[in-house]
Parts: sequence; structure tokens; C-alpha cells
Amino acid sequence: MLEEALCRLGVPIREERMPEESAIGGGLCVVRGKVTVIISPMLGISDKVEVFVGALKRINTDSIWLPPAVRELLEG
Repeated sequence: MLEEALCRLGVPIREERMPEESAIGGGLCVVRGKVTVIISPMLGISDKVEVFVGALKRINTDSIWLPPAVRELLEG
């Protein structure tokens, strides 16, 4: 659902391996002028959820419908 929400908002998701010394598993960034989520394929489900929620918190989601549970995650 979180990935789908990002796609409906026009935010591409790119899976890219992060350097081993990096403590970052992914996040929202701008690539060639386009807001993008980059995420490590090595992350577990809970870490991926954390990255997607963090990205959605930084984007205006008023234009799309999200289930109440997802809205609560974004507000929390």
C-alpha cells in the first residue's frame, strides 16, 4: 500500500545497493530534478516500511485516498 501510494503520487522508487559503510537504508531525494525514493534491496520489511513512511511524511498526500491506518502512521 505504501509503495502504491508513492506511485500514485508520481514518486518513482529505485532499488539500489548502498555502500556497506553506509548506515542509510534509503530515503526521499531528488535525482535529476525529480523527487525519488531510493531504497536498499537488502532491507527487511519493517525497515522498508520505515523508509516509505518517512518519504510519505515529506510529501503532500492530500490528493490521494489512503486508508485510515496509513494516515495514522503518517501523522504519528
